[in-house]
Amino acid sequence: MRQSPTIIRRTSWPFLFAVSLLVLACPACGEEESTEESPSSGLVALNEISCHGRDWVEIVNITAAAIDIGLWRIADSLTKDGRQFALPSGTEIQPEEHLVIRRQKDLEEGFAFGLKCGEESVYLLDSEGGIVDQVEIGNAPYGGTWGRLPDVTGLWRETYPTENDPNEAPTSASY
Repeated sequence: MRQSPTIIRRTSWPFLFAVSLLVLACPACGEEESTEESPSSGLVALNEISCHGRDWVEIVNITAAAIDIGLWRIADSLTKDGRQFALPSGTEIQPEEHLVIRRQKDLEEGFAFGLKCGEESVYLLDSEGGIVDQVEIGNAPYGGTWGRLPDVTGLWRETYPTENDPNEAPTSASY
């Protein structure tokens, strides 16, 4: 019998206010970054991706309302069979909540495909297959992740793994 997917949740307080301050204070933080657009027009967005070891994808609800994301999908291909994972029916993401979906392991449900740093894209699809958000995974070094800086609103770049916490820039001592 399969267990339900490994989904880890975390909601931060004064989330939108803090994110707004970060955007104003440090839009690029002097680091090389991706040209991927911020998720300002969406309701749920990809936020951080781990493509080393047991891969995971973090999404975030950027609204002040709960959203039913049951049957939404995480994918690394829009055309290849077996490269999409549907979230269980009834999955809800709370306001400003981070939610992590992991790669399948043993009896734990999750996506069955691996994510390759610097070689693939990740897609967040709604229940009808429409693209909600997407990103090309950058060349995150082993021990690092690919995430938005500032958290939620920033452009994509190498980040320190912060599963369910605000994304952080890596330091030389990070890994």
